[in-house]
Amino acid sequence: MAKKEDPYKDAKEQGTSIMEFIIPQKVRAFCSYYSPATEYNSSNSFNETQLRDFFKAWPTSLGDPLKEYLTMLEQEGFFLQVSLTGELMIFTNIKLSKERLQQNNTV
Repeated sequence: MAKKEDPYKDAKEQGTSIMEFIIPQKVRAFCSYYSPATEYNSSNSFNETQLRDFFKAWPTSLGDPLKEYLTMLEQEGFFLQVSLTGELMIFTNIKLSKERLQQNNTV
C-alpha cells in the first residue's frame, strides 16, 4: 500500500502557514449568533469535535487550525471551560435579536 501524499506539501514548500486557511468571517458569524456563557447559565455548548465541525478545522500537516480559531474566540470572550463531566467545552447562549424574534412571531 502506497503512502498517501501530503496535499499540503507544495504549500509548505512555498512557506504557506495555517493562518492562510483561517476564515475570520466564520468567527464573526459564530459571535453574531452566540454570546459567551458559563456552564451554569448556558443554553448551548460546543465540545472539541463540535467546534472542529462548525469551523471545518481539522488538523493538517501545516498545523491545527482549531488552535487559531480558539485564540480568535478567546479574544471575543469565548473560553474553553471544563464541564462537570470533565470535558473541555465552550458554553454559549443564542443571541435573540429583534429580527429573529420577529421572524419567530410571524411563523
